[in-house]
Amino acid sequence: MSRVERSAGKPGDTDGVDDAPLSDSLRSTLSTLRSALHRHEQVVDFRPGARERLEQAADWLAASRGPGGFWSSVPTTALSALAIASWRPGFAAHLVSAGRWLLDMGAKGYWNNEWDAAVCLRGAQVVGLASDPYYQKRIAALCALDPDPAMWRARPHHAAQVLATLTSAGVDANITSRWTSGLADLVSFGDGPYVCGQVVHALVRHGGVDPRGLDDTLAKLANYMQKSSWSTASFFDHVGALISLGAAGTRGGEVASTVDQLFSSAYRFDGSFYQEALFTAWALLALREVTTVRKVVIDIPAFRESFWRADHALQRITAREQQERGAARRAGRLDVLHLCGLVVVLVLTVVVAVHWNSSGSLLISVVILGLLVASCTAYLAYVIRRIRRKR
Repeated sequence: MSRVERSAGKPGDTDGVDDAPLSDSLRSTLSTLRSALHRHEQVVDFRPGARERLEQAADWLAASRGPGGFWSSVPTTALSALAIASWRPGFAAHLVSAGRWLLDMGAKGYWNNEWDAAVCLRGAQVVGLASDPYYQKRIAALCALDPDPAMWRARPHHAAQVLATLTSAGVDANITSRWTSGLADLVSFGDGPYVCGQVVHALVRHGGVDPRGLDDTLAKLANYMQKSSWSTASFFDHVGALISLGAAGTRGGEVASTVDQLFSSAYRFDGSFYQEALFTAWALLALREVTTVRKVVIDIPAFRESFWRADHALQRITAREQQERGAARRAGRLDVLHLCGLVVVLVLTVVVAVHWNSSGSLLISVVILGLLVASCTAYLAYVIRRIRRKR
C-alpha cells in the first residue's frame, strides 16, 4: 500500500512553529493535525537500505586492517573490533589477532589512560579473550579505581568508558552502581558533545538511568546536531551526540535528520565514512544505537483527509484576512482624504490671512478663525483615528 512517511519527534513537539501569533482557528487546526499524525506513529527502520550499507561499512573496516591483523593505532583497533562485532557478529572470531595485539600493547604500556584501557578491554572481550590472564588483571585494576566524581571531573568520558567496560565484563553490581552514581554527577553539556555524549550513553545504556532525567542535556545535544553540519572537524562531536540520543531513544525527528546528513556528507561508495577507519568505526558504533526511530507512517487516504481538513481551515483564515486587508485599504484612503483636506484648509487660511492684512475687514477675520478651527478639528480627527487603529 502506498504511504507517506515523515520523521517524528516526541508527541507534542511543534516542529519549530511558534503558536503565539497564530489565530485560535489555525492553532486548533495545527493541534488536530498533530494529534492525528501521532496516532499514526510507528517504530520503523531508521532508513530503508541503511542496514545493508552499514554491513558494507563493517566489511570495508575489516578489509582495512594491516598485515598483522590490527589497525593503525590502539584506539582505532579497539573501536574497529567493537564496531565490526556489533554489525558482523560472526566475524569476531577473525579478529582474535587484533584482540591479542591490544592486550600486548597494554602489557607494554601503550594504553595511555583509562579511556584506552576500558575500550581496549571491551575490544578484547568481543573477540573472545575475556579469559586471558592480562584481561582479568586489568579488569580487576578498573574495579579498584575510585569512582568519586572529583577524581574524574576533568575527564568524565574516561569514567563513562570504565562504567561501560565493567558492565560488559559482568562485575559485581555494587561496583557498577557506585560508578553510575558518580558519573551522574558529571553530566554537563559544557564539556562538549563528544564528552557529554559518551557520559549520557554510558548512564543510559550501561547504568540503567532513565533518559527522562537527562532530558535537558539531551535537548541541548539534539539542538547541537540540528544547528551544525557534519564535517571532519565536527565529526566526533556529532558522533557523541548521536550515540547518546540513540541510546536514549528520544527525539526521533532530530536523530533521523542527523542520520540522513551523516550518510549524505560522510558516507563513501566504498562503504567507509570519510575513507578513514577511525571515523568508520565511530559511525558504526553510533548507528548501532540508532537502529530504529519513531516515524509517522500514514496511508494515502488518511493523509488526504488530514490535508483536506487543513486546506479547508486555511481557506477560512485566508477569507478573513482578505476582509481585514480590504478594511485596512479603505481606512488608508480615508486617511489620505483627511490629509488632503487639512492641506487645503491650511492653504486657504494662509491666502485669507494675507488678504485680511491688506483689507482689515471683520468678516475676513471671522472666516480666518473658522478655517483655523476647521483645520485643527480635521487634524485632531486624523490623529484620534490613527490612535484607535493602533489599539
